[in-house]
Amino acid sequence: QTSLMRLVVSVIVFCSIIAISQLEISDLLKLNSQYVNEYKHRKGCKHIILSGFFSKNSLNKFLTEFYHEDHKEKTKHLKIVIIQNELPSKDIQSILLNPKYEENLHYLKGDIFSEKTLSYAKVSQADAVILQTEHNELSVNDNDDNFLILACKALSQITPAPIYVKFHNTQSLLHDWADWDL
Repeated sequence: QTSLMRLVVSVIVFCSIIAISQLEISDLLKLNSQYVNEYKHRKGCKHIILSGFFSKNSLNKFLTEFYHEDHKEKTKHLKIVIIQNELPSKDIQSILLNPKYEENLHYLKGDIFSEKTLSYAKVSQADAVILQTEHNELSVNDNDDNFLILACKALSQITPAPIYVKFHNTQSLLHDWADWDL
């Protein structure tokens, strides 16, 4: 009788572990697929591309300024497609799901240098591209600026839209080959 009870409990525990694992895998697949979907351009709406390096605080600061009441008429029908190499952190997800912004944001997990990602983001139809570094000086390094320089150069070959870059180090503007329009 004791052996039978142990076997029953073991089977129940094993089945529970499998069920929980399947739920977690399902959630991960759902989360991943949510952020690899193509941006659906809506008639009458414009969009911009936002990429680079940012945290919850810097993204929130950007969105607060961008969608400020003072600019309401200009940004009313303006969507933002965010391109990042990784899935959004829980902090970034909290902004994406914020009722204040969720209708205006589309997050796309992908490489800013990938033609497929750029096609999904409709970069060639974008009204502007904004590349930025983190506001926090401690978390920024020159490699971030170098990445943005390369991204800027690559994007300038694909889209006629203006490209705005916020560098951490102003010395990054001194690249002769970049052909900046100052």
